Amino acid sequence: MRRAAGESNAAEASALCRSRPGAPLRKRHDGWLRPAALALALAALCQAPLLIGAPAWALAVPLEPLAVALLLLALPPGRLAWLRWPVAAGLTLAWTVLAMERAAFTLLGRPLKLWLDVQLVQPALELMSGAMSLSLAVAAGLALLALPVLVFWSLQRLAGGLLQAGAPRLALAGGALLLTGMAAQPQAPHLTSSFLYDAVAFQVDRMLRMAEERARFQAELADDPLAAELPALDGMGGADVVVLFVESYGRAALDDPRYAPRLRETLRGLEADLRDRGLSQASGWLASPTIGGQSWLAHAALASGLWVDSQDRWDLLVTSPRRLLTDVFRQAGYETSLVMPAIVKAWPEADFFRFDRTYFRADMGYAGPPYAWVTMPDQYTLSVLDRTVLAGQERAPAYAQVALISSHAPWTPIPPVLEDWRAIGDGRVFAAWSEPAIPPRELWLDGTAVRAAYVEAVDYVLRAIGAWLQRPWDRPRLVLILGDHEAGAVVSEPPGAARATRQPDSLVPLHLVTDRPALAMRLLQAGLAPGLVPPEPPPARLALRMSDFRALFLDSFRGPTARPLAGVADPS
Repeated sequence: MRRAAGESNAAEASALCRSRPGAPLRKRHDGWLRPAALALALAALCQAPLLIGAPAWALAVPLEPLAVALLLLALPPGRLAWLRWPVAAGLTLAWTVLAMERAAFTLLGRPLKLWLDVQLVQPALELMSGAMSLSLAVAAGLALLALPVLVFWSLQRLAGGLLQAGAPRLALAGGALLLTGMAAQPQAPHLTSSFLYDAVAFQVDRMLRMAEERARFQAELADDPLAAELPALDGMGGADVVVLFVESYGRAALDDPRYAPRLRETLRGLEADLRDRGLSQASGWLASPTIGGQSWLAHAALASGLWVDSQDRWDLLVTSPRRLLTDVFRQAGYETSLVMPAIVKAWPEADFFRFDRTYFRADMGYAGPPYAWVTMPDQYTLSVLDRTVLAGQERAPAYAQVALISSHAPWTPIPPVLEDWRAIGDGRVFAAWSEPAIPPRELWLDGTAVRAAYVEAVDYVLRAIGAWLQRPWDRPRLVLILGDHEAGAVVSEPPGAARATRQPDSLVPLHLVTDRPALAMRLLQAGLAPGLVPPEPPPARLALRMSDFRALFLDSFRGPTARPLAGVADPS
């Protein structure tokens, strides 16, 4: 009898193994609690990128991982174990794209352009190395690389668990709820949203449209109004022209209640001081083609008269014969100079801009310490500009483009503005302030502290420029001061309820200072407002594009005299 019973048990076990090839003997989970927990874990893991910089989205449930979970529950248990690998790979890819998109919005305040933004990886690593210790930067980089691997491992484990759970009734009920949620999505977008699909579809659509955008931009490159003839600059009267780009100086600096009171007060004080020195002033707003970074796109837009809003357009521009502002000034007898203290390695694209002289980090004689990512304080850069480009009366007029960088992230440390410019020397004096009280790696853990550091940095740059403008001038001068782009979303995103009413844009202030009222009058006639404090910013769609400023500037100074402007007092 015992032998017969044993044979019977063995037969049952053999039959069970035949029904589930390769599967170990285990109890099938038919309850709803465990598979439901696995499905919610899968959705929660895929939801994680939505929470980056957007706590209000905590209730948003991405539909795709829930649909995948219900599909896996409905399949025969253990029959399709291989399916968890492609499922995990697909969800990991979508998760990674979504995480990068959310990071782009949080840090830069603009959508991710995956195909083009890959080229920003190296500058991002350089910024990290300047904002934290080398070991911490390496650890952060390795953590970022390991994160998708960890997500893939977690997703395939969850998918495997769902394949083995086998709860078809839960799958049917959940599917019905999912369809109900999809139908309700327009009425309740914060409860159910297919963010994973949207993120991936946007990137795919962006890449498919690149060829079309390339063709359109190449047509714009070919249509160069300066190709046949460069305009004269008779209206300049031989005055020096200096263009100062101020890093991360955008609309938020003068419009956001967290920064505007401090910075507008600084501008009003400078306005009074400059007026007492007999200097004329005007201000306005420009729309920058970039936001949160890629300053070189703004520089290119101003010089070329083209809307250079992507790295792809930049690449096409710098290999073209497009005529630039530099060419106009050189023909007019100006000696042209480019001052960029942030350039620390070979930069072949500089040849495209055709400046007579270039001053990069290694050319500026700075012997002081770097300030985190910032290679040297802006006051030192302005002192070099005075000594090398603008010194002396018996010389050709100068056209200089300067990229100031003290207001670049991480916005710490910040030195004081030195009253004695002779003490600046080779910059060693700045060593006294090169170690911040709070290191960048600690500062950036506190959003409030980061915003406080930002306003300090911009205030320093404005005061340094103001002190520089009040120094003696060897020749007549026209100075244009403008932001390169709006700061990243970490500081420029509006607080509280204002966040929902303001669309991301990149308006930047523009200031003019000159010792010749007739020069200021020309740009007042073109639409600028008197004074150093600009008027209320216009809607982004109505602001003058930075690419259109070249034509406005050249038209303003083409003729030898300025027309009187009714209703506007002498700006001096």
